[in-house]
Amino acid sequence: MRVVRGLSWALAKLPPGLAYAIGRRLGWIYGHIMRYHRSDAIDALTRAFPEKSASEITGIVNRMYLNLGMNIIDSFRMAADDKSVHAVTEVANLELLQAAYAEGRGVVFLTAHTGSWEILPTVGPLFGFDTDIVVKKIRPDALNDYLVEIRRKNGCEMIPAKKSFMQCLRSLKKKRVLGFMLDQNMTRPNGIFVNFFGRPACTTPGAALLAFAAKCPVVPVFAERLPGGRHRLNVIGRLDPPVDREPETIAAYTQMLSDTVEAHIRRVPDQWIWIHRRWRTVQLDETADEAGQGDPENGTV
Repeated sequence: MRVVRGLSWALAKLPPGLAYAIGRRLGWIYGHIMRYHRSDAIDALTRAFPEKSASEITGIVNRMYLNLGMNIIDSFRMAADDKSVHAVTEVANLELLQAAYAEGRGVVFLTAHTGSWEILPTVGPLFGFDTDIVVKKIRPDALNDYLVEIRRKNGCEMIPAKKSFMQCLRSLKKKRVLGFMLDQNMTRPNGIFVNFFGRPACTTPGAALLAFAAKCPVVPVFAERLPGGRHRLNVIGRLDPPVDREPETIAAYTQMLSDTVEAHIRRVPDQWIWIHRRWRTVQLDETADEAGQGDPENGTV
């Protein structure tokens, strides 16, 4: 951890342009030398955008890796000096999130791995929202501990994803903002299948179920990287909770949330994590599992 903290301090002292140049080089190595899941990303993009040429797909993939490298730089710099990131971050339609929070029923803060997503946990505390985020432990432990430290430093409390439904519900009942990712693959029997880029994708119903149980709104918010080292957090709107928890209602609501995520990714496809095997869980039949509706596992950051 001392090495990580030292690196964070050093990167925070560099001019942003130089720091991001290092990040882009890291991303280039990741995508061109290590070629980490590069074939998976190309395959996923080709299926998602059949109208695009091979060169267009390659360009999106290459820019995606550059974005991932710059995300690393953002995280390190934010750990040492969060104000430097906040100074170059704008929020579009913040009043929508403020109005939802003012209703006093809690808010499901729905998001995805787009742009520099580690900025997202800071937006709540920055604007005075009591915030929890649903997280899944990552490896190695040192990196996990580092991310936990960053998030807590910026005022977020973390809820471990596994078997966390009641803890998430308590957070909402306390009128807090609950950060929740919807763009990760789920495994049986914890997910339901919705359409995502024209293919069945096993998806957590946790956001829909929590919104219904807490009778609270869902507010989609997505990070976007802008030119010149700037960032924008896009507040998309406010969605009323589902009217009941019947399987078809939860499925339709989850599809609506997934459509919202897809719409943002289509706008900035090079800023999403196409290396994630989003469609890994295969739908076996049309009545595939509607179980797992009591655990929002994998709605993580």
